[in-house]
Amino acid sequence: MPRLNLFLLTFFFFPNSLLNAQEIELAPKAIESEDTYTEKIYHARSGDLWGFRGFSSDKWYVSPIYESLELTYSSFIVAAKNKKYGVIDSVGNTIIPFEFDEIAKPHPRILTVKQRKNRSEHCFNWFLAQKGGVWGGIDSSGHTVLPFQWKRAYWVNDTIVLYTRDNELHLAGPAGRVYLHEKPENWSWANSNNFKQKLLLSITKKGKTGIINHEGKVIVDLKFAKLNWAHDNFICMEAADGQLALYNEKGQELLPLQNADMRFLGSNLAWVVKDRQLGQTGVMDGNGAIVLPFEYAECQLIREHDGFLASPFLQTRHLKSDLYSLHHLDGKPLTPALFKGFRWFDETPELLSAQLADDSWRLLNLEGQPITPTVFTAITPSGKILIGTNNTGMEAFFSLDGVQITDFKYQTAKGFSNPWLAEDFARRLKLDDSLQLIGEASRKGVPQAFIDQKGGEHFLGN
Repeated sequence: MPRLNLFLLTFFFFPNSLLNAQEIELAPKAIESEDTYTEKIYHARSGDLWGFRGFSSDKWYVSPIYESLELTYSSFIVAAKNKKYGVIDSVGNTIIPFEFDEIAKPHPRILTVKQRKNRSEHCFNWFLAQKGGVWGGIDSSGHTVLPFQWKRAYWVNDTIVLYTRDNELHLAGPAGRVYLHEKPENWSWANSNNFKQKLLLSITKKGKTGIINHEGKVIVDLKFAKLNWAHDNFICMEAADGQLALYNEKGQELLPLQNADMRFLGSNLAWVVKDRQLGQTGVMDGNGAIVLPFEYAECQLIREHDGFLASPFLQTRHLKSDLYSLHHLDGKPLTPALFKGFRWFDETPELLSAQLADDSWRLLNLEGQPITPTVFTAITPSGKILIGTNNTGMEAFFSLDGVQITDFKYQTAKGFSNPWLAEDFARRLKLDDSLQLIGEASRKGVPQAFIDQKGGEHFLGN
């Protein structure tokens, strides 16, 4: 565990009164009545030692007698004294003796009013601890609940711990309850992005790889060469000859071993390419249902511009075609193959910009229907509105649901992304309270106009 007294460096730059203040409800043992109150309590130093002190009362809630002290004030505080670690409560009483080289606890939290009904309730019921160079588990009174024999140990989430020693694995839960004890040749988390929720592990024994869960139950039989990938509800396994099979997290086989390219699309969908040159590409969901049949050259989930957020749309292209059709995530067809491409923005989750074969753009709704006859050469979000450009190069303001606010009469137009800036201009313009500024624009003879939500123009200096 990092030595918290490195925090001393901060004091050369910030006074104690500004450091790590926490406005919290005091933990149960820090108050003498049922009445609750709040106070800012900060991690404070006296000489070379640390404690917790109140702002308004200037009271030491935890006396400054510790060589290091974690920064979060709670009912269970990890502290160091005489170069050993232990745990104290909110007024400095020792809960776990100072006899360990390191102590690690799950995400700290402070008791709330609702949690105080049982005044003896603990925030934490067990901890990781190191002693003599090895790790074990202790409960909230310091008693050993898992033997000290492990080379490494860390919290997987706020309740389960992983211990390792060579290739030996041990997963344990509250107060040392054992979930898994395995001795594989090799292992890894099946999905590093969501193992904290799924807790699936890739295990290799006798040269064969499969998937088990945190209780040791086999999810995918140990018969493969390796785990190819795992995302959300999908697990893709690879055989020695390179063929792939697709499973879900329950162990249901979705696709048997075959020569195919299988990739995760997102939104509980997998992209499967049996033969792109023959137009045998499709999409299936985590239950094994075919969402799009294997008859396309290309199937893709439409995402927003930086690729992180997924839209509610799929695009498909048949073999020997340059144009895309639009589908809903459940495979429902929404449009014929009319479009060169699509753009979706997280600012407009229920709209889609679609580019036709003549390079013009239309705004489509969730059913794939144009919401306005307006044709654009470009349309993009700007602040809290959309800016559309027509074939003359002039720009207009649109709401985020596609309603046109102004005519196409501006040479430049942009929305306000900073609400405080919009409010400042509104004050300077002495704008009526019923009007809100959405952006600014320029047109011939007018270098700067401020536009309200009804399309009205306002000018400084008038």
